[in-house]
Amino acid sequence: MKRTDPTDADVWLASREAGRDIDPLDPAVSQMHQRLEVAAQRFRDHPRMIANRAVQLETMLKEKGIDEHAPSIIETLCEVPGDRRYVESFSSLTQQYYNLRLEGLDKAKAIEALRKLEDPA
Repeated sequence: MKRTDPTDADVWLASREAGRDIDPLDPAVSQMHQRLEVAAQRFRDHPRMIANRAVQLETMLKEKGIDEHAPSIIETLCEVPGDRRYVESFSSLTQQYYNLRLEGLDKAKAIEALRKLEDPA
């Protein structure tokens, strides 16, 4: 999704996930909006940037034989900070997550490792 694209991030991501254009009033768009809003509250990034980064990570993982979809990636990475705001950006976290997954860690172990990086205590 380009910066100049007038489509809202939630509509774009829901449509992409469905494989077809979805009406903005579709419940899938509402769910995607909610997911992006949670992520935007936990990270410094705008929902459009979060959607773009999640799709980029989905593509990068797929190239390495790891099948994770962007909406799931958003939910997964929101688990790192829990309910509080994260110090780093979503973009930064996607790169760290990618590296951990390539090292062979599964989703749960990658999240655990990221939590330890954030809070080494």
